[in-house]
Amino acid sequence: MNHLKRKAVAAAASSALALGGLAAIAPAAHAVSDAPCPNGDLCVYSYSSTPNHANPRIYADPNARSGLSVQVNTDGGYAWNNGNADPGLDHVELYTRTQDGTNWKICLHYGRSPVFPGQGEVTAVNLDSFETVTRVQWRNECSDTAWHFA
Repeated sequence: MNHLKRKAVAAAASSALALGGLAAIAPAAHAVSDAPCPNGDLCVYSYSSTPNHANPRIYADPNARSGLSVQVNTDGGYAWNNGNADPGLDHVELYTRTQDGTNWKICLHYGRSPVFPGQGEVTAVNLDSFETVTRVQWRNECSDTAWHFA
């Protein structure tokens, strides 16, 4: 279920046609847990719908990876680039696949706290129910932090 991404892509396309530019779309952000993400890592968390339970971290790695199959649960989740400052290699191109089989990508800045779209320089992004992270690629600076078809 990729309703947030479809809305973002549709809104961006509509705005591009109407205004000649892209609009920033801010999906509803969930509360972020205190589960640790090691400095320098890209981390993936599943949301917990159980009151007073932390969002479990299900992936943490400082390296580029392809062929991943890191899937969040039915409540969805988020990915966060807790990378270290390293010009040319501190942003992450995150590739995902939604439950309907659509492939997506987004670029995340690095930062010591999760910042979701619409809140500032994007370091984290929400993932839909059962969305799967398939690839993490460290890269140079990115100015476009919107979802795109991959």
